[in-house]
Amino acid sequence: MTAQQEQRQKTAAKEKRVRVCFVCTGNTCRSPMAAAALNHLAGDRFVAQSAGLCASGGQDMAEQAKKALLEKGIEPPPHIARPLTENLLQENDLVIGMTDAHFLRMVQMFPAYASKCEGVSRDIGDPFGGDVSVYSRCLDEILAFLQERFCL
Repeated sequence: MTAQQEQRQKTAAKEKRVRVCFVCTGNTCRSPMAAAALNHLAGDRFVAQSAGLCASGGQDMAEQAKKALLEKGIEPPPHIARPLTENLLQENDLVIGMTDAHFLRMVQMFPAYASKCEGVSRDIGDPFGGDVSVYSRCLDEILAFLQERFCL
C-alpha cells in the first residue's frame, strides 16, 4: 500500500468516528473531563469535545480536573471553555448533558436539535470548588457512565 493510500484510509477512519459533545454548566470541570476520558478510552471510535450552557469562554479546565485526569492516566488536553452554540450542535452526532437539567435546557434552547441530545443515566455531581478528591469521585462517575453508555 502506498503512503497516499494509507493517508486516505486514515482520513476515512477519522470521518467515521462518532462526534460527541459533552455539556455542563461552565465547561471547566465535568464536560471537559468527560471529553478527555472518552477520547482517551475510545479515540479510535469517537471524537469528543465539550461546551457549557453558562460558559463565558476563555477559561482553562480547573486544575483539580487536570489532576484527577492525570491520576487516571489521562493526559488533560489543551482546553478553553466555550458556550454551547448551534454550530456545535450541527457538527456533532450526539450531545450529552451531564445532568437532566442540562439536557432539558439544551432541548429548550435548541429544539431543532433535540434528537441529537440526551442526558446521562444518573446526574453527574458538580465538583466545582471541591478539592482533588471531589474531582476524582466525579471522574469515577463519568467513567462509569462512559462504560455504560459506550460499552467501553
